[in-house]
Amino acid sequence: MPSRFLPRTSGPVAFGVVVVATLILGALAGVAMGMLHDVDSSDLLRMGGVSIAFMAVALATGVWWWGQIDEAAREAHKWAWWWGGSCAMGLAAAVLIAFGFVHDVLPASIRAAPPEHLILGGGYFVLICELIGYSVAWCVWWLRRL
Repeated sequence: MPSRFLPRTSGPVAFGVVVVATLILGALAGVAMGMLHDVDSSDLLRMGGVSIAFMAVALATGVWWWGQIDEAAREAHKWAWWWGGSCAMGLAAAVLIAFGFVHDVLPASIRAAPPEHLILGGGYFVLICELIGYSVAWCVWWLRRL
């Protein structure tokens, strides 16, 4: 009896397809958000809808991808997100809190920025720190098993 599940895809071709699809979706998201950037706040619902649609596609792709990888790769990703992401998030929070106390060392352009830009910048800073921490921890996980 044939399996009702799709065959597993792996290897460099499947990896390349996922990378290219991710780059295309990222570019489309960037173009869409760039086009909606200068609209007034009455179009916030439309901007939110576009964001939700892209996140739904990203989530579906992630669920599909998670089902394709083996147990070792899953464990590497879980370990890297837990240790790398958590440690980096703590470090980012410490840096942001420290800048709150010693804001005189920040450039004048940052001190004069509107609060919404500072909030977005802080969020991006934490996200970038988490991605770097994840990447380092992921490499460490695999290097320890060579």
